This record gives sequence, C-alpha cells and structure tokens, in this order.
Amino acid sequence: VHILDLSIILPAFLITGILILKKHNLGYLLAPVLLMFALLMDLTIAELMVVMKHYGVISDISVSVVMMILAIISLTLLLLLITNEKHFPNLSNRSSGQ
Repeated sequence: VHILDLSIILPAFLITGILILKKHNLGYLLAPVLLMFALLMDLTIAELMVVMKHYGVISDISVSVVMMILAIISLTLLLLLITNEKHFPNLSNRSSGQ
C-alpha cells in the first residue's frame, strides 16, 4: 500500500499541483478526483484505527484524530474547488444559457 502511495498517488498530487499553479485545465480536472481519493483514504485509515482499538489490537487513536483532521482539510479544499465557478468556465457558460 505504501508503494502505491509513493509511486503513483504522491507524484499525481505533485503534478496536479503544478498544473493548477500553471492554470492548466488538466489540473482542475484531476484535483477533485485526487481530493476525493485523499478524503476516502483518510476516513478509511481513521476508521481502521478505531476498529483495531475496539478489537484489542495495539493501535494509537491519535492517528485517527490526525486522519480526521486531514479528511476535513481534503473535504474543505474539494468543496472550495468545485464551488468556485471560475475553475470550470464551460459549466458556468451552460448554466447561463449561452
């Protein structure tokens, strides 16, 4: 799982961030997908830690707290991105009837 994060997901976040800084459309297309992935991954890891603690497996609940904070950050960034119409000019033109 860590190899997947380091070899695919981390470079994808880096490339997407660079594309957004350059205001490239592909960055705005990939960003919501990666933010949703991060949100789901954070929630899954947080839940896993709680379940492990419930079944007596040694785990640290502080990991769950950190992952929930990261999930909130991911959700906030996702909502800010998708509710900002300037990032999706084609969609805002359609809604105005043009």
